[in-house]
Amino acid sequence: MGVTGANFFNDKPTTLYSEGNASLVAAMQRTGAKRAFFISASAVEISPVLPFYVRFVAKYIIQKILRHMYADLRKMEATIKATELDWTIIRPPQLTDGPATGHYRSSINAFLKNALKISRADVAHYVIHNAFNEATFKGIVEIGY
Repeated sequence: MGVTGANFFNDKPTTLYSEGNASLVAAMQRTGAKRAFFISASAVEISPVLPFYVRFVAKYIIQKILRHMYADLRKMEATIKATELDWTIIRPPQLTDGPATGHYRSSINAFLKNALKISRADVAHYVIHNAFNEATFKGIVEIGY
């Protein structure tokens, strides 16, 4: 498997996301499991509703510096979308270590305006509270404060 822990100073080719989640998908298909959430990243697709400077930084700085990570995330998303699973891909912005608040915004298959941060705990809150929400099946969720 590829290098883990991509960061701004060490973006090497990786298959962590694509191969790791392909293994999960294969196991789900073998066992008949149907429901899964997958975590991606908000900058996989640049939101046109973000301020210009945020779009610029995402496209010309973040995506360039972390090009290997984003390439692998795109591959992961394509693999997931090709399945018959009841998948949901969550594209959070910058993740923080803050507490769960239960107060965040989300959108399904639409861009979310000015969502720049969210705590990992609130992403988990969303997953727990939407596990059976059919509106999220085969959907991409943007989430943030």
